[in-house]
This record gives sequence, C-alpha cells and structure tokens, in this order.
Amino acid sequence: YTDFIVTALIDQLDGYHGHEGVIVMAATHHPEKLDKAITRAGRFDRILRLPHPDHALLPQVLRWHLGPDLADADLTGVAQAALGMSGADIAAAVRAARGRARQARRALALTDLSDAIHEARTPLPKALRRIVAVHEAGHAIVSAAMGRADVAMLAIQSDGGVTATSLHRTGEDRAAIEAHLASSMAGRAAERLLLGKVSAGAGGDPGSDLATATRLATALEASWGLGSTGTVDLIGPQN
Repeated sequence: YTDFIVTALIDQLDGYHGHEGVIVMAATHHPEKLDKAITRAGRFDRILRLPHPDHALLPQVLRWHLGPDLADADLTGVAQAALGMSGADIAAAVRAARGRARQARRALALTDLSDAIHEARTPLPKALRRIVAVHEAGHAIVSAAMGRADVAMLAIQSDGGVTATSLHRTGEDRAAIEAHLASSMAGRAAERLLLGKVSAGAGGDPGSDLATATRLATALEASWGLGSTGTVDLIGPQN
C-alpha cells in the first residue's frame, strides 16, 4: 500500500520540473519514517526540524500569544516554568489564563498565566524532585568545569529535568568527545556521589544520557578511529 502511495507522490513531484516558482511543502511528526526516495535531492530535499521553543525563545512565544495583554510584564519566570511545552501548549495555557481573569471579572494578571502553566504540568513528588535536581546539577557543573558549555538555566519539569546550555565548538578530537561523554554521564555520576545510588533517569529513550554516551563511545572506537586500541598506521614506509 505505502509503495503505491510513495510512487504516486514521486510521480507528482517530478511533474513540477520546469515550473519556476513552485515550492512543495509538507509536515510530519515522524521524519525518520519517510522513504528515502522522497527526501533525496530534487524532491523534499530540505528538511527543517522545529523543536519545542527553548529558554531563549519562550518569552517571545508567550508575548506573541498574549498580544496586548501583560504588555509591561517580565515573562522570564513564566517562560522558565513553561520550558518543554510546545507552542500549542502555551496557547492553551494563555487561553486558560484569560478564562480565569474573565471568571473573576478583571484584567489578565501574570499570576493567572503562571497558575495556568503550573496546572497544566503535574508536579514531581518531592523525593523525585531532589533526584532530578542533583542529576541536572551534575550535568551543569561538569559541562562548565570542562569548558564545554555555558549553562543558561536549570529547570525541573513535570516529566523530569533539563539543563539549558550554550555549547562551545572546540573541535572534534578525542579530548572534545571525551568531554562530551563526561557531560553526558555527569548526571548519573552526581546521583551516585550525593545520593549513594543511581536512578533510571539517565536511560530510557534514544535521546537519553546513556544512549547518547553509548553512541559517542562506540563511534569514538569504531567509526572515527580515535580510540586508544586497534589503530592502524596507514602511512607507508618513507624512501
């Protein structure tokens, strides 16, 4: 079934050759499932990924949805609480905040928005909050100490924690990759150091700390030729 669909789509896309000014756009939540024939050069050959707004962009997203409301308010604190939310989530929180204000028969207040965001996010239990705080602090301290990144913000969300950093481009040699590995594993190490045991928070999904570190360590040895064992001298004898 999908082969027929892909073939028909390719046929339609190829029919646009010679039509100056025609741009074809599409959207998907699962780009990894796209057939390579669709994403090769000449078809959908430019893929833009739109992640959730980060700590720097969130105040602007909130301001856009608020419009003229709360024009003079400092949205920094509310933006930190909203970190990890999508644009649609933020729009829903703004609508809920306006609903609160209308029900109270008054103008929208910053507390309405803050309460709406917190209500949309189930708080973590106190014991779990400490684990998450220690974990994220470990990432931040090691990243800063190794000169790998500037730490912009730490936050605890309803589904875990986040460390927002600005990465430094220091090269792609063994030392730089080992620094990346250390930063990836620093959260787990902090848990062991301060709490005496580790949680499962470093693993789970393909973007987790353990998954990232595993890919890096494997590539260091097997793909990039930067490991300490099994290297091959490719330079022949000198005359």
